[in-house]
Amino acid sequence: MKQLPKDFEDASGWGQTIPVTEKLPFPGLRKFIKVGDKLEVPHGTWRRFKGKIEQPDKNLKIVVKDFKQIDGKNYRIVVDVDVIVLTHTEIQQWQKGLLLIGGQAAIDVNMTAAIVCDVCVSLDLKKFPPELKIEPKVKELDLDLVDFTVRNGPIVGGELGDNLRND
Repeated sequence: MKQLPKDFEDASGWGQTIPVTEKLPFPGLRKFIKVGDKLEVPHGTWRRFKGKIEQPDKNLKIVVKDFKQIDGKNYRIVVDVDVIVLTHTEIQQWQKGLLLIGGQAAIDVNMTAAIVCDVCVSLDLKKFPPELKIEPKVKELDLDLVDFTVRNGPIVGGELGDNLRND
């Protein structure tokens, strides 16, 4: 568990912009971003996810179901994983610099995975001391969403969220 990263993040879907090519109405309501020497505006669906496994000793279970040698260098490992990951999710929908809707949530996601992996193990004798080379190849992967629980707090925040909840 010491090698497990403390957290991970995927912000690959965050920050898309488009150039301003026309005079847009309601400029006071829009967000403008300077990119180089030109103005651009946020556009499209922005999304980012952060996750971590809280209390890995409790929330991560790895069971090796099978381990066998295929040939001189190759081994097959079959593993079942059961994990609960705390994810912080933020999503915003932009239209030419106008924020249409946005929300964030903290969600506990329980997933299981069945993994079949072939591993090639060899020694590089050209180096001293010899270097151990391990080359894993995932042959089968089955992911299942077991359950998810939204932690306390509104999913849609701000005045818009308040209005939606009141309605």
